[in-house]
Amino acid sequence: MTKAQRTAAELKDAARRLLVRKGYADMKITDITEEAGRANGLFYRYFTDKAALLRALIADLDPIEPALPRTADVRGRVEAYWRWYRARQAEMIGIFQAASVHPEFQAAQQQLREREVRCWARHILQSRADGDQGGAYATALGISCLLEYFCYTQCTGQTPPLSDEAAIDTLTGLISTGLLANT
Repeated sequence: MTKAQRTAAELKDAARRLLVRKGYADMKITDITEEAGRANGLFYRYFTDKAALLRALIADLDPIEPALPRTADVRGRVEAYWRWYRARQAEMIGIFQAASVHPEFQAAQQQLREREVRCWARHILQSRADGDQGGAYATALGISCLLEYFCYTQCTGQTPPLSDEAAIDTLTGLISTGLLANT
């Protein structure tokens, strides 16, 4: 890794820590450079603004699809999503918050959500006898939004924190007995 690559990685790591602690709106470039132990002007050698930095973090995200098991095991799918989100909470928090004011990040959020929806829709269609693709998609969208917002509120401390197991059990119960009960 070159010195330039290390510096960019340090700035990204600093931004990840700040996204979790402060959020996107309250994170300033001076906060990022201070957190990274770098001069303020150095930031602009690598990124034009904090939106460019968030774009770089999004570009580094690995997709959720490979993490999801291809079985009918709802708990396994929920656990895979939970662990994937938690490992990428800084990026997901940044996307969620930036999407409220930046159409570009709304599109990024929608693209990530759509991947999750497709995975769940395939799962639902495999377990349904009627082959109702529209209904499967609507249910999958509900599941994906539930997972996304639940994880977001847990990662940002907006709700009392749950252990990983308690969160996974709660989500599995909601999805299994609520959203998937009639599939």
